[in-house]
Amino acid sequence: MTKRIIVLFTICLFTTNLFRAQAVDKAALNALIDSRISPGTPGIAVGVVYQGEVVYEHYTGLANLEFEVPVDAKSVFNIASVAKQFTAAMVLDLSIKGRLDLKDDIRTYLPDLYNGIKDPITLAQIITHTSGIRDYSDLMGIQRNPWWRREGLDNKDVVELLEKQESLNFNPGTDYTYSNSGYILLTEVIAKVSGEPFADYAKKWFAALGMEHTQYSDNYMEVFPNKATAYANWGDGRWQIYPMITNLHGDGFLYTTLADMLHYEKQVQAAVLAAGASWMAASQQALNLSPTGYSYGLEHSNFRGQPMIFHSGATGAYGAHVVRLPQDQLAVFVMNNGIVDASRLAMQVLETIYGPQEAKAPQAVMPAKIGSKPKEAELLGTYLLESSTKVNIVKRNDSLYREIEGATPVALAHVKGNVYKYTNGSGLVLAFVKSEQTPGQYDFELYHPEIPMRKGAWLPPLVINPEELKVLAGHYKNDELDSQMELQYLGEEQFSVKLKERALDATLIRANTIRVNGGYILKPQFAADGTLSGFLLNYGRVQNVFYAKMDPK
Repeated sequence: MTKRIIVLFTICLFTTNLFRAQAVDKAALNALIDSRISPGTPGIAVGVVYQGEVVYEHYTGLANLEFEVPVDAKSVFNIASVAKQFTAAMVLDLSIKGRLDLKDDIRTYLPDLYNGIKDPITLAQIITHTSGIRDYSDLMGIQRNPWWRREGLDNKDVVELLEKQESLNFNPGTDYTYSNSGYILLTEVIAKVSGEPFADYAKKWFAALGMEHTQYSDNYMEVFPNKATAYANWGDGRWQIYPMITNLHGDGFLYTTLADMLHYEKQVQAAVLAAGASWMAASQQALNLSPTGYSYGLEHSNFRGQPMIFHSGATGAYGAHVVRLPQDQLAVFVMNNGIVDASRLAMQVLETIYGPQEAKAPQAVMPAKIGSKPKEAELLGTYLLESSTKVNIVKRNDSLYREIEGATPVALAHVKGNVYKYTNGSGLVLAFVKSEQTPGQYDFELYHPEIPMRKGAWLPPLVINPEELKVLAGHYKNDELDSQMELQYLGEEQFSVKLKERALDATLIRANTIRVNGGYILKPQFAADGTLSGFLLNYGRVQNVFYAKMDPK
């Protein structure tokens, strides 16, 4: 029965311009989606648009557990970061209307930002996460007071925090780091240009598109008719309401129905097909500013050899995912108010529509330049990924192996020159290159067809010098975050780091790097005379926050 459904679905996709819902047995999709929901649990809404028509809608589970209200076509969900495409589209719309330019510096509209940064920070860079602006959620994490705990936190609070920042993660336009902060700033730009509060402007903008049940929430206590309540059970089987107590919006917190989103997907397909100069068609194009392809609040990749545009979102227990295949004029939208992985489900819906595919091992991606083959003895040792994961290259039975703590060792097979491949069929390739930091040693570059290239740096054997490590102990402060840090040396490679009131265990993992429990990385900084000046702190989407050494009291 399932095979017949898939074949019928596929035939309809490729042999007719009118792929109508009534022509398809929807049992396969219904079974897939319903299998994710148990009786009495939060729900899901899923829809498919093909060639300008809604060909599938399905609702299951509960929008409210207390009153046993089912999810239906009226249910309103928070689609989290899937909302970024709309904030970006509003900026693009204003650009096409000549009211702003994507090349404008953000300080044209918000002059109190980054007075010490000389390079322009353009709206296009902010849209594509290449501005270097630090993510507010991780800045607040460093303050040990997370955003979701701050009752009434709003966009103005985020702007005030960013106005205190004196530096960026990197020079604008030179790298990529996903930043919710940038999209908060875009809401302020839209408000300045339009002359009205962003949430009000956006509501009218959506209404003009026929999306009457779509709006950003700038008041967490606001009542939305038919709003699906978010729930989580944290693994203990007891459902609890997952509260949202902030007034942030623009980077997420867009409340909408599946019907409105499918209505928008129909318009997107029509705009792309018309090939005109509309903001809607332009929003589906890649800006080519980001190494990941991120453009206009959307990511760009591929699905079975054709272009794929997508974005996922998760805030608290709300989840959402949109995926578009412009070549086939097909879109899938998933939203939920519980623990379902919306992104995974959306891709499973696609797989169900297109039918099974013969499993093929990923094709290896080779570096652009092949170097000469190093001596194997020169490659043995420990390397450190940018994520602070240690990778060991060892030799066993005349073969090189990659070892990571907690992972299965993988043999490496020589391909040519300085390139080796994993033998586990993963498609991963290692290219060993001369180290930029450690003369006479090698670093590696890790390649895969579906992920950006990652680097591993040679990690010299750790030499413990207690007298040198004792010097690192002391008190430090960062005025940008109004934050203080205390570091104590405990002996060997162990430290204790206190951020706010909580002491965290920390370990020296290389001569100039301390890894702190909770995901923090500290790197000591020294003045020209060799004295310790402070630490650079990295955390998640935040890099190079400087904590200056405080004078002893």
